[in-house]
Parts: sequence; structure tokens; C-alpha cells
Amino acid sequence: MSLSPARAFSAILGALLFAAGCAESAIRSAAEAYDAEAAEFSEKVLAPWRESAAAARPSASAPGKPAEPGTPAPQAPEVPAGVREIAPDLSALTLPQTLRIAIRHSREYRSRVESLRLAGSALRVARRPFFPSVNAVLASTLSGSWDDSLVRNETSDSVASSAGLTATQNLPWGGSLSVGLTETLADGIRDESDPRHTTQLSGSVSWTQPLTKGFGFEEAREPWTAAERALVDEVRNFELFRQDFVIRTTRTYYDLLRQKETVANGQKRLDQADFEYRRSRALFEVGELAEIELLRAEQQKFQAEAGLLDARDSYRDALDNFAIELGLPTGLSLGVADARPDVRPVDVDVEAAVRSALAHRLDYAIERDRLEDARRSYRISEKQLLPDFSLTGSYSANTRAVSSWRHHDWNNHTWSLGGTLTLPILDRTSETAALLSARTSLDQSERGYKLFVDQLVIGVRQTVRRLQRTRTSLDIQDRIRKSAEKNLRVAQIRFQAGEVSNREVGDARDSLFDAENEYIRNLVDLEIARIQLLRDMGVLIVGSEGEAKE
Repeated sequence: MSLSPARAFSAILGALLFAAGCAESAIRSAAEAYDAEAAEFSEKVLAPWRESAAAARPSASAPGKPAEPGTPAPQAPEVPAGVREIAPDLSALTLPQTLRIAIRHSREYRSRVESLRLAGSALRVARRPFFPSVNAVLASTLSGSWDDSLVRNETSDSVASSAGLTATQNLPWGGSLSVGLTETLADGIRDESDPRHTTQLSGSVSWTQPLTKGFGFEEAREPWTAAERALVDEVRNFELFRQDFVIRTTRTYYDLLRQKETVANGQKRLDQADFEYRRSRALFEVGELAEIELLRAEQQKFQAEAGLLDARDSYRDALDNFAIELGLPTGLSLGVADARPDVRPVDVDVEAAVRSALAHRLDYAIERDRLEDARRSYRISEKQLLPDFSLTGSYSANTRAVSSWRHHDWNNHTWSLGGTLTLPILDRTSETAALLSARTSLDQSERGYKLFVDQLVIGVRQTVRRLQRTRTSLDIQDRIRKSAEKNLRVAQIRFQAGEVSNREVGDARDSLFDAENEYIRNLVDLEIARIQLLRDMGVLIVGSEGEAKE
């Protein structure tokens, strides 16, 4: 029975749909099995954690549950060795003490010191092939034979031993020189009078020197030069890191001082707000102050309490982060001394600062040397397109096998001198690709160098302008602070005379504290901008203890 084309198409389509449905069902079943297996595995992993976390979770119904009897009191964190010698009182750290602790104990600083040490070891490894390599070679071979009846032939056993010295030296222009001396001993085992007890000396000298590809002092020393340049860059980068580290630590220190004074100002604000509230309450009770004024004084007190709480929490958080930055354990009673930075006059010409940066900046020297490295790499890559032609020479001599070293006679001499020329005919893909890569790297280095110089000039100019702007802002903020002090005194006098409400007094007080906090902020910004300018000019020298030598 034949099927019509329509029925045949319907049958095929139905079979495909059925197969698709089966495949979808199989995929769904496999996904469910995988999900069940993953859920079971996750439960095994997380179940112990859930139990311990649930047991340790504090109960809301029993807050402040006392510790069980016999529970040891928490131990105070141990101060690292040497910190007390630097700063006997950690609650009043000075800036020099802070920098010394950071230099000696900061984890980040110590990691950079280790990286510098590893860079030095890499240079030693790269320099090693350019010094003579001397090796002693000892070898011994036991040999024997058996006859067809599997009976060992004792008289055929022998030992061949050799001892030698080899020396290899890479030559300055890309060649190599090798010298070797070897003595070979052959002994019979069973009979010391066996004539096979012999000794023989052999010596050899070999030399090879490329004359085209690989020829030249620059090519030969490239691994040494690259490793040396890498170490120079690492030393410069480490010094730049030390400068930035000192600047960052100094900023953190003065930010802590600013936050400390913000807390002190917040406490003064709260004390004055509390005094104003109690005075307003006393006046309200005798009928000399409206209730709205009392409520306003109470609100100002609550706002002062909230501000003080936020300032204290921010200060404590900053101290914890400060301990981590210094490499000290958290939980120590850290603090900073009450020592504001001095206002130092700085009068720097913009163009003079730019000239100093181009003459002394370490990162500028790094970029300049990287450009030279790219040019050298391109020159070396160009020579790789030359034909490979090299000269080789060798000389060897040995003695006859004699029974004693006293009878050695150098009677066999061999020498050779030749050249090898290799001309690539079809495939030069790797050489041309290497040259293209070197050319591209050189172009990128030239553009990167010009971009760096432009950014350096702009950065120095911006730093000078920022310093001048901050100095002007500090002077303005000082006048604002003095004006706020006068405004507060006037507001208090007018309030006592009944001319203004306590709102004006509270606003004047808040303005004074805000002006004080802003003045401290500008003072810190000025000191950091001054140090940053020295760094951008390339004249910031950091001593061994982290002190900035100016």
C-alpha cells in the first residue's frame, strides 16, 4: 500500500516531533537528576556551617548573656617586636613614628621589598651564561660477556672509567669557546696484570663565531641587558612606590588627625547644645521663653548627639583601617598626637617645576629607557633577516692507551676550520613576524613616550595650580573661621538681650564648627599637595625610616 506524499510528510513530521519530545523529556529528567545531586552535595557541605552558625547566633530574648564560668577572657593583641621601641605610646603617634612603623611592618611594603629581591636574583641568573662555566664529569661503565652455554666468562669483564673537566665561555661578539680534558681508564676485573689495564688522555678546544645573524656585542648581551634593565626599572619603581607610600601614609595620618578634631568639635557642639537646652528649659519654666524655642533647642541637642556618634564611629573605623595599613594587629589602642601640619610657604614657578620633573622624575627615566629598549629590540630583529653564516674551529689531541700515566705521549692531533652558510629560500615567516612585532612595539613605545611626556607636563602644572589654589582656600577659610567666631559671639549677646531666638545661636555655632573642620581639611590638603609637588618634580627623597628629606 503506497502512501501519498502528504501522508508521508505527516508521518515524518510526527516522528520528528515525537523524537523531539523524547529528547526534551530526557533533558528535563537529566536536569532534575543533576539538580537533586547538587542540592544533596550542597546540603552536605553547608550543614555543619548552618549548625555552628545557628548555635553562635545571639538570641534576641536574652541579650548580653554572661560568659560561662571558666571561659578565658579575650587576650589583648600582641604588639609586634620593635614597635614599642619606636613609639612607647601608641595612643599618641607622631608622624615620624607612624612612618617608621609603616616602613618596618607594613605588609604591602614588605611584599615590594621581596619583589625587588627576586628581580635581583633574576639578574644573577641572566648574567651566569656570560661567565666561564666549569664542570667536572665522572663516568664509569661495567661491561662483560657470556658464552653460548650461559657460563660467565670472567676474563672478559672490564670497567671503563673516565674523569674530565670542561670549560665553556661565551664570547663578547656572540661566539663560544669550549675546552675539555678527559682521562679514560680501562681495567680488567679478575687479573690486575691484565694488559687491558690502560689509561688514555684526550683534550679538545672548539670555537664558533657567527658573522651575520647573532653577531655583535649588542645581540650577545641582550639577555643580560634586558635583565639589568628590568632590575633598574624595578629599583626605580620601588623608589616611586616608597614616595607614594609615604604620601599615602601621611595623608592617612593627617586625615585621622582631622577626624579626631572633628570628634572634639562635635563634643564641643554637643556640650554647647546641651547648655543651650538646659538654659532654654530654665527660661521656659519661668515663662520667659516660648515652647517652640525649647523644642528647637532640644532638637539641636539631638542633632549634635547624632553627629558626634557618627564622627566617633568614623574615627574608630579609620583607626582600624590604619592599623591594617601599618601592619599592626587590630584591637590596639591606636591614636594620633595633636600636631597639625605647619603652613609652609611654597613659591614654585610652573615651568621650573616642569623642567625639574623632566630632569629628575624616575618614571620619566623608565619611559625613556623603555623607548631605547624598543629601538634596540628592533635593531636586533632586523639582523635576524640576514643569512646565517658562522665560522667554526676545533683542535683535539689524545695519547695512546698505555698502562701508566707516566708513559703518556701526545701523538694524535686533529684540527679543523670551516664555515657554514644557511640561506633561507622559501619560509621566513617567523623572522618577518618578529620584525613586524618589533616595529609595532617601537611605534607604540614612541607614541607612549610622547603621551607620557604630555601627561607629565600637564600633571605638574595641575599640581602647582592645585597647591596654589589650596593655599588660597586655606587663607579664605581662615578668614571664614574668624568671621564665624565673631558671628557666634554676636548671636549669643543678642540672644541674651532677647533680640534673636536660639535658632540664630545654634546656626552660628554650627557655622563655626563647620568652618573649623573645613579649615583643618584645607590645612591637610595643603601639606599633601606640597609633598605631592615635590614628588611630581622628582625631588622627593625618602629616607630609610620613611622621613621625607627636603
